[in-house]
Amino acid sequence: MTGLQTTRPDFERQYVGVQEASQITGLSPWTWRQWAYTGKVASVKAGKGQRARLLIPIAEVHRVMSEGLRPRLEEVQ
Repeated sequence: MTGLQTTRPDFERQYVGVQEASQITGLSPWTWRQWAYTGKVASVKAGKGQRARLLIPIAEVHRVMSEGLRPRLEEVQ
């Protein structure tokens, strides 16, 4: 698993790397990068140079997923 990791079970992560956002949503890491660089999703660039990481707020991952949510069909009687 990539992104911020901790041993504290009560710690709620606020950011994930593009690889983990990809694993959660099924969208490619390149899609997440493109969306971040074009401003479609909020992002944070942590670090400088070759070691910099592009992080996506977990709230953005939830938002993207909820935008694709389809309502449940009512049961027909």
